[in-house]
Amino acid sequence: GDASILRTEVTVPPDGRFSFLDARAIVASELPVDELRQSVDNALGKFRRSPRTIITPVAYKSKKYYVLGKVVQRGVYTLNRPTTVLEALAQAKGIENGQVDYDFVDVADLQRAFLMRNNKRIPIDFEKLFGSGDLSQNVQIEPGDYLYFPSADVKQVYVLGEVALPGPVTYRPSLTMLGAISSRGGFDAAAFKSHVVVVRGS
Repeated sequence: GDASILRTEVTVPPDGRFSFLDARAIVASELPVDELRQSVDNALGKFRRSPRTIITPVAYKSKKYYVLGKVVQRGVYTLNRPTTVLEALAQAKGIENGQVDYDFVDVADLQRAFLMRNNKRIPIDFEKLFGSGDLSQNVQIEPGDYLYFPSADVKQVYVLGEVALPGPVTYRPSLTMLGAISSRGGFDAAAFKSHVVVVRGS
């Protein structure tokens, strides 16, 4: 709580080491914030009793993260300030959507979306985050993070031939043949109703 030892905007030089108070040449590069805080505490522990440092990243220079999959703007982004999962998705212009039966629906499968960090999956419930606004899932992005939104497998059946609006219908377990035909506008005048064929597979 001593304001005299507060340091703001401590820059980590290219060699990845910095000094703070009595501690010299602390390695900072490639370390998560929690591990860096532990390193600083350990280094200061040689000079002070039970030090507890607080580290808040202000800017990451030339650090990157990746947003790929079914987002509008896939790519590599510069992590130039603290960024959460939601902010990273906003940078990527949100989840892609596509037209299904006159409705626009998200085409990413949130159940299978993931965040990879140092070759490990970070457990995030994207359905809770986007569905019910559970901000405990809105973790901070770290340099090198890889955010991936896989494609949702939107199952469809196709109604073709002499109907008002030939085209796809979203499959639901309760879907009947008549339901599929009526959702594409029903038969037209030329339909030969006793010769409707269901083709399954190839």
